[in-house]
Amino acid sequence: MLKLLSCEEAEELLKSFKLPGTSWIEDVKKRNKNYRIMVNTGNRKEIAQIANTLMRKERELSLKKQKLYDQDRKLLHTIQNLLFKEISACLDTSVEEILEQVNDMINE
Repeated sequence: MLKLLSCEEAEELLKSFKLPGTSWIEDVKKRNKNYRIMVNTGNRKEIAQIANTLMRKERELSLKKQKLYDQDRKLLHTIQNLLFKEISACLDTSVEEILEQVNDMINE
């Protein structure tokens, strides 16, 4: 079980979406394996980097009228549900507000 996220950590995680995420791995199987290993460590900074990377890739692909692979989309959805709920609880706001803030940072 992980210790609770502090408000300072939540702010830091939220600000991390202004930066590029982790490196994109072209091979789908390797990417899925590596990203899942990183998520399973429970390191919130790494999880935020993966979410950042997947959200940026999703945006890039949508501009080309393409979509993320199902594995990437499912992983992103899982991360967003868990991480954004935790951040929103710490910052006393809604998950939707956190998602909107993150999308604004990614779209800059």
